[in-house]
Amino acid sequence: MIQLPQAAFTHYITGNFDYLLQAEAADLTAYEDVHANRLAGLPGVVTVTSYVTMKTLTSWGT
Repeated sequence: MIQLPQAAFTHYITGNFDYLLQAEAADLTAYEDVHANRLAGLPGVVTVTSYVTMKTLTSWGT
């Protein structure tokens, strides 16, 4: 198993993608490092598609 401290949640999903990873990074530069140096280089990873949250509107359960 690969350790990725930035991974807050991982989900195995249906649809166009196989996995959904919610990562937390201090800023876009830190995320770029995770994207380029950790995720994209994993065995079996063909593409990485990213979406950046601009603002959290609702936090369920808190």
